Amino acid sequence: MRKVLLAAVAVMMLAALVSCATRGYTSGGGDISDRIDNQQDRINAGISDGSLTRSEADIVQDNLNWIRREFSRAKSDGVVTRGEYDRITADLNHNDQMIYNKRHNPVRRMH
Repeated sequence: MRKVLLAAVAVMMLAALVSCATRGYTSGGGDISDRIDNQQDRINAGISDGSLTRSEADIVQDNLNWIRREFSRAKSDGVVTRGEYDRITADLNHNDQMIYNKRHNPVRRMH
């Protein structure tokens, strides 16, 4: 009886550990969706206030569209794996920095 009880406790602990390890990766990536929406808003604001030129906006918008497609592919099977999540997050981090740099660079006109 004691061995059965210990085995049951061990299985429950393992299930809890696996649940904690995968939290956030199988949920569909809500935080990724929020970050994509935030970056889209920043691109639109940059176009509106003139801090992004059309060519700069095209570059960061193309990157964001590519990230959207990658995220859609990743969640198409219902599970965003840790590797997919990490790769998409890295891509979002890169594009985030690119948006910031392009919005804060001095605009120079060609004469």
